[in-house]
Amino acid sequence: MYSLSGAKYGVYETSGDASSDKDRSGTLTTTADGSTNTLELSKGSYYIKEITASAGFAKNTETLKVTV
Repeated sequence: MYSLSGAKYGVYETSGDASSDKDRSGTLTTTADGSTNTLELSKGSYYIKEITASAGFAKNTETLKVTV
């Protein structure tokens, strides 16, 4: 059974933190419609990594860099 709910994404300040899953700035968790909670972050670059995939989906192992 597939569900968008329950995927968890870690938000980190460095790629090293994302790789080792330490010093997480926050966690985004998806709801049934695919939206997530929000985080208040300062301007800058962050790294996003999927920690847990939603039911029925494979975990994405790629770390993405984003700018706020």
